[in-house]
Amino acid sequence: MRDFQRRRVYAADDEISAGRWLSLDGTQAYVDKILRSQWWRKRCAIRKVDVSLNKGVWSWADRKSSYTGYIKFAPGVGYRERDILHELSHVYCTPSKDPDNSHGRHWAGAYYALTLRFRGQKAARGLVAG
Repeated sequence: MRDFQRRRVYAADDEISAGRWLSLDGTQAYVDKILRSQWWRKRCAIRKVDVSLNKGVWSWADRKSSYTGYIKFAPGVGYRERDILHELSHVYCTPSKDPDNSHGRHWAGAYYALTLRFRGQKAARGLVAG
């Protein structure tokens, strides 16, 4: 991913409130709730996403298979609704539409759609403003 794209993504992240802090178990419950929603089920084949800690300094996410994915949070970095939706957007993106699953156009659309649906218009408008 180009540096200017990365800067734009994180600038947009900074424009919206992070939302509430969740425990690791709370994060898994939040992700499970999204995956059970009618909205998600209409749009994505992924039915299970495992949430865990990453020992490194970065948080990241991807698909394990056609129906499962994972999110690994760096200690002290994730667990806020904004961060969860950011990482879940990587799982949402299909490899055929976003082969490197980075912060490209397809990912940005997924992040916006998830934010709009699960955090509301104010948070989604903040992404666009950023």
